[in-house]
Amino acid sequence: MFKKYRKSFVFMLVFLLVASFSAPLLFPTQALVEEARLPTHTCLTGTISDAGIDTDGSGKFDYLKISVEVNVSVAGDYIVTINGLRAEGWMDACISVSDTKREYLTPGTHMVDIYLYGPMIHQYGLNPTKVSWISLQSVRYELFMPIIEFVDSGGALPLSRQYNYTEFDAHFSDVEAMFTVYPNGSVALSGALNYAHMVPFNPSPEVYGTAEITKNGELTVVAANSTFVVPQDVVSRLPVELPFNTTEVSYQEQYSDTQFSSDLSVNMTLPPWLASEYPFNTTDLSLLGTYSEGIGSMGMNCTTVVPDSIRSMFPLNVTDVTITGQYMNESLTGNITFHVVSGFPIFDFGLGFEGNKTYLSLTGEGLVIYGDYPAIGFSIDQITLEAILMQYDSTIPGMGPGSLYEMTNEILECTNLNTTLTPYDNIGAWVDFDVGIHGNFIEMITYVIMMQFFPPYYYMPLETREQVHDIIYTALNTTVNSVESVNFQIVYMHDTGEVEIRMTFVEDVLYLVGGLAEIAKNATAILQPMEQPAFPSYMVSPLYPIIYAVISLNATLPYISEAQTQLTYSCTTGRLQLRATSSGEIDLEEYYYPTYPLPEEMPPELRELFESLQKTRLCNVTSYNQSFTYRNSTGNLRMEYTLEGDLNAQVNLVKSYIVSYMNLTSPAQITWRELFLNQTLIDLVQLQINFEVRSTSAIGELTRIMLSPPIDPVNATCFRLERLFNLTSVDYGNESPIAGQRLKIAVKGGNNGTHTVTLFIDPTDPERVPDPDEFAEGNTMIWNNQSISKLKRLIFKVWEGYVETVYNPASITQDNPFMIDAKETASCVLTLTNISKLATLCIKNITAPADVSPPPGTYKVLGNYIQITADPEDVTVNGTIRIYYTPEQLSELELDENSLKIFYWNETTNNWEAIDTQINTTEHYVWATISHLSIWSLMGQPLPALWEQPWFLISITVIVVIVIVVVVLGLRRKKQSL
Repeated sequence: MFKKYRKSFVFMLVFLLVASFSAPLLFPTQALVEEARLPTHTCLTGTISDAGIDTDGSGKFDYLKISVEVNVSVAGDYIVTINGLRAEGWMDACISVSDTKREYLTPGTHMVDIYLYGPMIHQYGLNPTKVSWISLQSVRYELFMPIIEFVDSGGALPLSRQYNYTEFDAHFSDVEAMFTVYPNGSVALSGALNYAHMVPFNPSPEVYGTAEITKNGELTVVAANSTFVVPQDVVSRLPVELPFNTTEVSYQEQYSDTQFSSDLSVNMTLPPWLASEYPFNTTDLSLLGTYSEGIGSMGMNCTTVVPDSIRSMFPLNVTDVTITGQYMNESLTGNITFHVVSGFPIFDFGLGFEGNKTYLSLTGEGLVIYGDYPAIGFSIDQITLEAILMQYDSTIPGMGPGSLYEMTNEILECTNLNTTLTPYDNIGAWVDFDVGIHGNFIEMITYVIMMQFFPPYYYMPLETREQVHDIIYTALNTTVNSVESVNFQIVYMHDTGEVEIRMTFVEDVLYLVGGLAEIAKNATAILQPMEQPAFPSYMVSPLYPIIYAVISLNATLPYISEAQTQLTYSCTTGRLQLRATSSGEIDLEEYYYPTYPLPEEMPPELRELFESLQKTRLCNVTSYNQSFTYRNSTGNLRMEYTLEGDLNAQVNLVKSYIVSYMNLTSPAQITWRELFLNQTLIDLVQLQINFEVRSTSAIGELTRIMLSPPIDPVNATCFRLERLFNLTSVDYGNESPIAGQRLKIAVKGGNNGTHTVTLFIDPTDPERVPDPDEFAEGNTMIWNNQSISKLKRLIFKVWEGYVETVYNPASITQDNPFMIDAKETASCVLTLTNISKLATLCIKNITAPADVSPPPGTYKVLGNYIQITADPEDVTVNGTIRIYYTPEQLSELELDENSLKIFYWNETTNNWEAIDTQINTTEHYVWATISHLSIWSLMGQPLPALWEQPWFLISITVIVVIVIVVVVLGLRRKKQSL
């Protein structure tokens, strides 16, 4: 009989220490158990209603609303899901459209509205007549997790009528692509997207923002500003209510001159389902942690009331417990006191303990009262008590049957167990005891963890079991070794069920995180093979985020000099508050570009590639500022990074390494596209992106990605970009645009200041480029709904000067002039009001031609000569020419602004001839009407000598008059005085 209960006595103390914390995880409360028993009559009634919904006023349905009737007997969260629609016809063709709605429903009958996305219905081209399947699920919460349980389902429910798919909106994407081709073959790429009624719809938060890369002197600035919004329909699709609208987050991080700082603030009110669960419903917590130069300290105060299901357990239902202890210099000391254990032979019990990782000494005394005790199943008297103590003395020490050594799987050994019995007033006895236990307590904790948290333990292969054991043991040992001191006190009052915990500890955080990171790196190689039936992946997968978090923390922690964390929680308000700050010094080049040891078995060519990548740094972060705020279901992220070095060179270097890696590891996958992209230089400076992704639409704009691809020469002045435009071609299927897409392609000839590109379509080419749908100013051709690869044979001709082609001469009139703006390259603007035929006009600055005469008379040339030519040469024009100048040019040549005139070189008379010229002295340009093309020049006369200038003569006259007046007045006053 005594042998039957000896394990209970030995492990009673361990049970008391952990019961108040582990019991909520092991024993769900009675309320949870009752909530899990949903009445069987909570069900779908089989009644639905339907209606098309037009939200944008287009006359087409955006949604098909299905209202599902639910009969509820127990209030709670329920999930209604519709999967698919069916159309009349062979085998009831299925339309794969679905959606989910979670609602809190009270007892009674409810209609839950599900909105099926209209463009998805349209895309299938089928006319729905039935709902394929409806399911009803309940949501309850256990161990802080939602438990979703099947309640009811039904299918093949008829709609009120047949809906024609054409009644619904069709998805439509409108894309514009702009290619600006420059004389050296480089291409500026811009684009825009407008995707209306997109398929599928976006079930995630809506996002919009901007990003840009700009040059600031020798530095490059990368900035982004993004906002996301969590709409109510997104929230209702989640299986559990989350505190989207009761959470506030503010985060700020800055870095400059190797110094960084961060500040995080979180305020959250827990949702009712979580706040009402233990421990959140009865716990107040205050925690303050500090970190400085590798050492962390924390103080914690926690008060909680354990649930009745735990308080009712023995011995918590009959006794108060006080535990105090201290750990310092790798030694643990403390004591445990129990009071008034009714229904159990031990009346009062005190226990002192001290020890370390390999030895534990327990000393104490307890008052045993004789009598009958139904709780343990037998009576206690002096003889019985002496027999029990003798039984313990003879079995627990040593390594024999029934020993502690046997009970702990040969991990711990009781080396001595001494008990002394002292009678107490003939009603009981005091029992003094002294116990010594040797062994590896880290190993014991590892064994318990393996048994409790790894249920397939006995089914694991031996090698896997040993690997898991080594990971856990090393992690525990590292944790214990990092602790420098701990002081703790735990007080339990059985009358109220209240537990108060006070704890302070100091540990070497740098040592701890570094050790755990090494363990984590080794664990990644072990975990993957474990994902097998003997060790399910659902047990392994949650470990990966923890592993990567530890590795990342280890990389960051050495650079943090000071940090502080403050956490508070109040069960009264259900509000959790967190504030964390940190600061330190960091070399970002060292942090972001660490050198990792490469495996010995790596092939030499791969080793050389990776070593080169690790050593080559062409761009570094010099400063950054980033922030994140969240409030009222809206979050905003701002980032600004300042980079030193050549960002474009770094991007192109990484691109080349990727292609080289592919070529070394999987050469069969390298196509002409990868080789072409590897030869194409990318310039991201001046890149701008604007985007907006809503639930059913997406808008985006991209400006100026600069590409320098290999060109395909045609002759000395012409080239193609055949491979660049052919990148979008597909080997199978159809190239965009397809049904539901519109693609507008604009190709423009660019100017680099000295040369200009024009576009040309070879009419004799067998793969002739389709005729443009539109011509625009600036040497631009536009195609609508053509594939980009159709333009691969487009020819680009390079001209000297600023050039524009007039594609539609008939459209040019007095009321619709055509402007050729060469102000930036030649200080000239030519505005045509008439042109006789399709032609290319070229405007360029030239020095004094050898076959023309010098300026006539005293005229001087202001600026360069301007040559305007046409191809073909026999074209005739009418219009105006405008030539710009600067005050600095006038001052340098000492020219009279009012004398400025436009001259042209008359090849017939071999003379410069002036034309009627108008002067705008405010905006500093002259203009004149012209009817032909030629060499033009802006000329002016020198300023007259000082004494010849009217203002000088007027000034002298005024001065003389003033002197005469002064003299006359002076003489009059002199006479009067005489």
